[in-house]
Amino acid sequence: MKNKGKSTRPYKFGEFDILAVNLQPSTGDWSKFMYTVASWLLERPREPALIAVMQPVAAIPNDVWTDDINTCISWLIVGEKLKIFDVETATKFQIAERERIRAERKAKLKEQKAAAKAMREADRAAGRLRRTAPTNPKSEDS
Repeated sequence: MKNKGKSTRPYKFGEFDILAVNLQPSTGDWSKFMYTVASWLLERPREPALIAVMQPVAAIPNDVWTDDINTCISWLIVGEKLKIFDVETATKFQIAERERIRAERKAKLKEQKAAAKAMREADRAAGRLRRTAPTNPKSEDS
């Protein structure tokens, strides 16, 4: 029987302190978990009091996900206010990364143009040398 229009996971912030995510789907290992503080999870866009069903989970430990439950408990006790995914920071990073890539491409293109120009100049110089060299040199034996 389907749940018409009702959410199947209406978890509210404050209902639990730590989220443990089993990594079996990506690792094949049922003993691998990642942990984070529940208040750091993303909220639902239309219902900010509810935790979003889908959350980005890090595959390796970072500053908001850990594979050590004791680390996560210490994060909880400290009470730092973080989010597992900060849109503003990610946007700034993405913009900076785009600018870095553009600058690299621009520098590479400049190098390629300079190399092509040098090759053309070398070809022209070689052509001039060929044109100035005698076309039918007389032999010293004749």
